[in-house]
Amino acid sequence: MPESQQRDLAKLVATLLGNAAPLRWFSAVLMLAPLLLLWGGKLQGWPELLSALLMVLFGLAGQYFGLRVALDAKLFAALAGEHSCERLDHSMQQLGWLKEEQAGRSMLQRAQGAQALLKRLFLCFAGQAAALVLLLVWRFFL
Repeated sequence: MPESQQRDLAKLVATLLGNAAPLRWFSAVLMLAPLLLLWGGKLQGWPELLSALLMVLFGLAGQYFGLRVALDAKLFAALAGEHSCERLDHSMQQLGWLKEEQAGRSMLQRAQGAQALLKRLFLCFAGQAAALVLLLVWRFFL
C-alpha cells in the first residue's frame, strides 16, 4: 500500500477511534450508578445485585478497552503525521508493549486490530445496557 494511502487510513482510524471517547465515559457512569445504589442500600434481592454486578464487570472491561482505544487513537494520529510504523514498533518494543513477532504489521492489519478493540468496547457497553434493562425489569415489572 502506498505511503499516502497508509497515512489516509491512519487518519481515518484515528478519527473513528477518537469518536468512541463519549462511549467510554457513558460506560463509566453505567458502572458507577449500581455502586452508588448498592452503597445507598437501594438494591433489593439477588436479581438486582446480579445485574448490578454485571454492569460493574462489563464496565471495568469497557474501561480497559476504552483506554486501549484512546491510546490507539493517539498512535494512529501520530502515524497519520510524520511517524512511521517501524519507529512506532521500535518504541513499543523498548517499552515492552509489543512482542518481537508482532512487529512489522501492515497498516491494514493495525487498523483491523484497532477495529477489534472498538468492537470489544461496544460489546462491553452492550452488556452493560442489557444488565441495566434486566435491573429495571426486575425492579419495576417483576
